Amino acid sequence: MAIGPVRRDLKYGLNQLRNRNIGNRCQYVLYDSKYQECPLPDIFGVFLLREWQKDHYWSLLNGKTLYASHGGVCYKYTPNEHQQIHVSSPAHLQANHEEADTLIAFHLENITYNTVIIRTSDTDVLVILIGSLGKKNLKERTRSTIIMDCGSGNSRRYINVTNIVNVLEERQPGLSRALLGYHAFTGCDFTSSFYRKGKLKPLEIVEKDAAGRYLHLFTCMGEVDGDVNIEVASEFVCKMYSQPKVRSVDEARYNKLMQMTGKIDQRAQYVSILWNHANFACPDQGLSPTDYGWSANGNLLQPVWFDGPSLPDALFTDRDNNKDDSNDTCSDSDETTIVKSTDVDSDADDHIYHEPSDDEAWSEDSDTDSQDVD
Repeated sequence: MAIGPVRRDLKYGLNQLRNRNIGNRCQYVLYDSKYQECPLPDIFGVFLLREWQKDHYWSLLNGKTLYASHGGVCYKYTPNEHQQIHVSSPAHLQANHEEADTLIAFHLENITYNTVIIRTSDTDVLVILIGSLGKKNLKERTRSTIIMDCGSGNSRRYINVTNIVNVLEERQPGLSRALLGYHAFTGCDFTSSFYRKGKLKPLEIVEKDAAGRYLHLFTCMGEVDGDVNIEVASEFVCKMYSQPKVRSVDEARYNKLMQMTGKIDQRAQYVSILWNHANFACPDQGLSPTDYGWSANGNLLQPVWFDGPSLPDALFTDRDNNKDDSNDTCSDSDETTIVKSTDVDSDADDHIYHEPSDDEAWSEDSDTDSQDVD
């Protein structure tokens, strides 16, 4: 069992537990040997390590040995025949890990049982376990079966991590080891993910690379002295965003921006025509805004951000079947007009159009930022 890091400067030097009244509530404060006070939640792990040393927990252990790591120290709790708990600190289990995610993989290396069950729902832990087993040969990693127990209730599942590694290595040798760098690169608890890019499609790019450059790239990311090729990483990002002929991320960003803002350029042209012919009776010169980046929905004009549905039709349900089809628009308390997606061919999701005030200048920035990013 790994207890998450708290304040490292305490060094388990707890001497006393005091309480003090603050207003109408009582707050418990723990003090260390240096009389540095710290709120109780910050050193809850220290409390557990000390509490489990008491002999009345002998029956709860039921003959099992408990290992608990906290603050870089690992303790071993062993119940004996005298209904007492013996506490020791095995030297080979002492480690300095900032996160419990990696600490689990460290303890896994020191377990000799045939089957090991790890209770967690963290995707990072799963990837770390896959990468750790991927560094071993087939004979070594099949000595024990690693099972990940995740979820709860009806969604509780058991994932055979050992089988996953074997399948990945059969598909492409070294893939399970490279998965560590791949997961960190494409988004995890520490790094941001790429906009509108998940995990499966980029992984297909790695597998289809016959030269193995991307596989080597992500493998090197896990090495201290690894030669990470920035150009190969940039090329990978370009392929993620359907720019296979481009090798520069900056150039790919420009191309995607131009694809997205093509309709914006048309709208800018239409507005310029209106302004340029403001002294005419008909400044629009017979042009239709629907030919310049807008779509008409009744008396409303809505920007066309892209052509085609944003999601396949098969993902949508008939949620509006029981609603009155004639009620195409509704207004909320803020006088915002909401238009149903069934009335707009270019978008699958509902569009929200905010009526600008009279003293507010119209601009492209009035739309949501999430629609302008690609």
